[in-house]
Amino acid sequence: MTEAEALTRKVVEIFDTGAVDLIPSLIAPDYVDHQGLGEQEIRGPDGFREVVEAVRRGEGVHVTVEDLVADEERAAVRLRWYGVNQAGVVVTRETLDMLRFGNGRLVEHWGSQLFRQEE
Repeated sequence: MTEAEALTRKVVEIFDTGAVDLIPSLIAPDYVDHQGLGEQEIRGPDGFREVVEAVRRGEGVHVTVEDLVADEERAAVRLRWYGVNQAGVVVTRETLDMLRFGNGRLVEHWGSQLFRQEE
């Protein structure tokens, strides 16, 4: 397993479990999320925490790695997300994310939602 693959799985674990205590060791101080959160620019560990908290506002949030390709510094991952939104609607979605790591921490993220299904 490459370092980027192992780190990607730890980042996904944060979203899946809400383990925000892992953020300082995994997210670089100069982290940039090119996807953002709505119109909000996301930078650094505090910005990453805001995204995690926004995701975790739903109930029963669960995230799984469907596909993962990585070298030592970069990873491309397809994720499946499941949860219940604030209106009580079950939502599943799939994302494609690209991550860049440096010195054992996440430095950059680009993401795209592939589909969303509400039941």
